[in-house]
Amino acid sequence: MPAGQDPSGDPYVIYMIQWRGPTETDRGFKNYFDQEGIPVKFVVRNTDRKPENIPQFVKEIKLLQPDLVYTWGGAAPPLVVGRFDAVSPAKHIVNIPVVTCMVADPVELGVVPEWQSSGRNVTGTSHVAPLDVQLRAMQAYGPLRHLAVIYNTTEPGPGVVVEKFRELSSQFGFRLSAWPVPLGPDGKSRVDSLPDLVSEVAKSKPDFVYLGPDSFLGANRRIVTEAAAKAGVPTFVSSEVYLKSAEALAGVVSRYYNMGQFCAYKAEQILVQGISPEAIPFETLKRFSYMVRAETARKIDYYPPIQLLNIAEFIEN
Repeated sequence: MPAGQDPSGDPYVIYMIQWRGPTETDRGFKNYFDQEGIPVKFVVRNTDRKPENIPQFVKEIKLLQPDLVYTWGGAAPPLVVGRFDAVSPAKHIVNIPVVTCMVADPVELGVVPEWQSSGRNVTGTSHVAPLDVQLRAMQAYGPLRHLAVIYNTTEPGPGVVVEKFRELSSQFGFRLSAWPVPLGPDGKSRVDSLPDLVSEVAKSKPDFVYLGPDSFLGANRRIVTEAAAKAGVPTFVSSEVYLKSAEALAGVVSRYYNMGQFCAYKAEQILVQGISPEAIPFETLKRFSYMVRAETARKIDYYPPIQLLNIAEFIEN
């Protein structure tokens, strides 16, 4: 019997917290257990991008005592497990293993003190290529003198990315302009503001508009990328969803399905092999995909240089 195997033979219970409903990441995560023949029962909850829903999920987790908790995205982990230096047993999950998938930068977010070990019941994966790698990828496509970043201020992760770009701007020799999405009276980012915001960004003539790991922009990706394409502005992105189901131009990305599989592998290490989460490092995939959306390149008349033709994966529809 493998270490960590339930002697009763009952399925493992995994409590899944989705941030914006089902994703390809979730599908990859679930499929992994079928592929490996590991019996699992899933309890699935969706926050619908409302952080105020998470405390009730935490209460339910404490009541159900599942074998493992899965979270998606960067907004949920600080509410589920707390910052590593500000954990409250009354508000957070402290005695159940947690695997956090698709977290842009777990250290900057405060989920872990270092990538090698959380020092507690948490591990996970990041889908975002290092920002210096993304900047070099932009420079490989074309000149990078002015980078504009559109971002949502109601989540912690996007602002972290802006600050890291600011730190890298002198090293890479570009000017950074940051464009927060306007908020409504309810304090939430306004979807209706996006076309005008993109229009204003376009007037500043950036070499690229960057759309980062941002669930609000991801959910409204068609509005943002279509407005950018209409204005003739190149968009560079951190997530494949902007390229597969919207009109972004290019990006260095991790496939969502593969991220789910990788996250499930970490869950298997905990459940089946009996490895403590704190002994499992937070990681990205070893390889990223350089994707270019051919239709958008034609629409804005901005084609990749010849040296990228043998490297990039071209999406035709």
